[in-house]
Amino acid sequence: MHAFYPTQYIFDRGYGNYAGLCHLGSYIAHQTGLQFARLNCYIGEPHLGDVNKRDLAELAKLVDQRLAALHGTQ
Repeated sequence: MHAFYPTQYIFDRGYGNYAGLCHLGSYIAHQTGLQFARLNCYIGEPHLGDVNKRDLAELAKLVDQRLAALHGTQ
């Protein structure tokens, strides 16, 4: 599945939009009997939005925790 956003606030809306597109792709695949294998999301003009270094540090910590959980290295 391919999606295009002319502009996108990466931290304010990006994850929610990405998650919604994944749900939509899964639903369409299920209804058509196909397998949802990939989502390509293209952004013409990305914006960070209201984000600061503390927000990014918290995000990095969450990503590290999720990756550790996936790899069983908690």
